[in-house]
Amino acid sequence: MSNGPASFTFLSLPFNAPLSGAVTQAIAPAVYKGVPEIEADIVREAASFGRQLGIVSEAVAALAERLDRRAASEEPLSLGPVSADERVDALRTLVVGVDRIKTRNKTAMRAEAQRAMERLREVDGDGYDFVLRNLVR
Repeated sequence: MSNGPASFTFLSLPFNAPLSGAVTQAIAPAVYKGVPEIEADIVREAASFGRQLGIVSEAVAALAERLDRRAASEEPLSLGPVSADERVDALRTLVVGVDRIKTRNKTAMRAEAQRAMERLREVDGDGYDFVLRNLVR
């Protein structure tokens, strides 16, 4: 058998074993309605979707128990290791954090849109006029 440039063996093929490359995957919230950039920031900085739902569920349950308690008597019910007030406070904290992220992103998006329109006006005045006519109806 020749060892010249035309020789071939299966050992000369590049071989990658399973999981020998990158095995990480970014899971983006793009499958949900809304603005993907805002949702990604909320999940990264405030709480995951599951945690958000858990806080909302706990707060609603606590509020329902409060209403039941008021209807039955003024004696507090045991809500376990976390009080109804703490659950509702956690919901308020989550809402404040989410609102802060949304405001920050809206401000950034407005600035980005303004910069894009200014660039378009400089480069393509007709395109700029076209966009303005079609945005303002």
